[in-house]
Amino acid sequence: MKKCFVFIFLSLILSFSLFAADGKSFIEVKIKSLQDVEKIKSMNLDVAGINRNKNLVGIIASLEQIDELKKNGFDVFIKKASPTPEDASLDLYYTPSEMEAMINQIAENHPDICKVEKISDELWEGNYLYAVIITKDVSTPNDRPSFILDAQHHAREVMTSQISVDVIDYLTSNYGTDPDVTNWVDNINIIVIPMVNPDGINYVFTKDIWWRKNRNPNCPVDLNRNYDFNWGLCNGSSDWCYDETYRGTSPDSEPETKAMDRIMAENPAIYALTYHSYGEYILYPFGCYDPSDNQAYWELASELNSILENDQGKTGMYATGAGWSTIYLTDGSSDDSHYGRYGTFSVCIEVNSTDFQPDYTQWRDVTVERQKTAWKYFLNKTLDSPRIEGHIKDSSTGLPLKARVDVEEVPFIHNENPRYASENGFYFRPLPQNSSFTVTFSYPGYCSETKSVDVGTSKVVVDVNLTPSGIIPVSNPVPSDKSINQKLTVQLSWQGNSSNYLLYFGENANPPFLASSNATTYTLSNLEYGKTYYWRVDTEGGCGSSTGELWSFSTYKYGISSVTALKDPFRLSVVGENFSYDTTVKVNGIEVPQVKHKGSTKIVAKGGKTLKNMVPKGSPVLITVEDSQGGISEPFTFTR
Repeated sequence: MKKCFVFIFLSLILSFSLFAADGKSFIEVKIKSLQDVEKIKSMNLDVAGINRNKNLVGIIASLEQIDELKKNGFDVFIKKASPTPEDASLDLYYTPSEMEAMINQIAENHPDICKVEKISDELWEGNYLYAVIITKDVSTPNDRPSFILDAQHHAREVMTSQISVDVIDYLTSNYGTDPDVTNWVDNINIIVIPMVNPDGINYVFTKDIWWRKNRNPNCPVDLNRNYDFNWGLCNGSSDWCYDETYRGTSPDSEPETKAMDRIMAENPAIYALTYHSYGEYILYPFGCYDPSDNQAYWELASELNSILENDQGKTGMYATGAGWSTIYLTDGSSDDSHYGRYGTFSVCIEVNSTDFQPDYTQWRDVTVERQKTAWKYFLNKTLDSPRIEGHIKDSSTGLPLKARVDVEEVPFIHNENPRYASENGFYFRPLPQNSSFTVTFSYPGYCSETKSVDVGTSKVVVDVNLTPSGIIPVSNPVPSDKSINQKLTVQLSWQGNSSNYLLYFGENANPPFLASSNATTYTLSNLEYGKTYYWRVDTEGGCGSSTGELWSFSTYKYGISSVTALKDPFRLSVVGENFSYDTTVKVNGIEVPQVKHKGSTKIVAKGGKTLKNMVPKGSPVLITVEDSQGGISEPFTFTR
């Protein structure tokens, strides 16, 4: 009992030291190239930003980490030594309660064009996420296109919410007098989430000015590594609880990201803007590789860079490009998810060049004023930009169809979700300017239609009426859509009345053609553990092919190939595939006392007499390998 108490006491001390701000300073490290940034990140340091003008990386570091940097040959400069909220000059920046009071007052003053919506349940420490909606006759439903702006995913980046509230104040106070503002508000649903991380922000103002993550009491999470798309894909986040880029236990595990994802899903925005700091970057998806729409994104971001002034008042100075190649690898970010899942062209701007908590009196007004250029740019683009858009309807009833829109010249190759029209049949697709495109519109049970479209420097409206094919759409897929824990050999089956089916199958949301068949079954083999597979079945009829729904299933995360009992002391050697550091072994659903990991293909279950009693001689038991996120192996029958 005494040893147990000492262990718990030491664990509490360690936990507190990892979360406490005491002894941590804001330092800058001199670098020679971006390769040095990767070396610094590999040391599990809290990288705050990069001053590209002076080749300095900002880091929040303890004394031990500062010593480690020096041992690795880096020159270290102390910029702010262990400040507390009381002496950090944050008084003029907004707390969550001040922000809430301010946006509610603005909405009360402008009820015809502005309202505040609570978009989350109560967070870990009592705060809520709020969205401010600005549009003409704001309480009346409409089918206007949307623009979404958010700020302060990372709690310590206090300048970003100053920009968001300036957007709200500027649009509401200038409506009816400024022609541009009036045009935007009359024709766009403008949605601003001024503080994405209010719990964390409150902690910055009361406990720790360096705080970055949310306030999940089990383990705080970096919200901008917790989104669904590309979550944990490319070593752009951490699976270690105490790391500043900890991604969480699963995609969208946090109430904040759940709320943000609902906003994305319910408001199909053409463009979105997310604010972070610092380093002066204009970043677009992805954090792991270039997007399929790379050309259109590059044209958009480069044009913005040409007009957006940096801290020195110069244009064209923001580092611009896909996040992975412009700054460093990230995965599970909001802009990746916004674009990858919903088709919104989302851009991240990292404001300010030297600090995420710059002196308010020196930098607040000038930063906010310069960023008007950016968000006004996106509002204008929402009204008109190089793209195709329109409405898709049933030719016989006139009812809207949530049809799929594919552009032959810009196929999705990085697992981006197919693009679909919204509930009201409205679709959009930003495209490279001054080019020609072949666009196909499809919906289950309807004849697909293909059109040639020339896109210049403005939007091209293409309304489409699809004709029913007379063939019943394929339905009742087996495995059912989004089913999990499938074996490595799977028989696909479906229902339909077509004379010929075209099967598409693969590892991304745009699966390639696999086979043609007049049967309603197809057997797949040699699948892999821990994979998600996508499939659809198109039908052929009098008007050609009709595209089916997209379905998916996932295989068992882990595989067991053999289990061997070892003696003196009693142990089980579990051999298989895909094992990770946090996997455990269960016998008939009960976790074994202890495991030792021997790599990705072997785990040894320990426990001596206790384990031996769990595996009685001559009686078959079911062995599984499982992890804390719910991943599991196919049960393996073992008899000792």
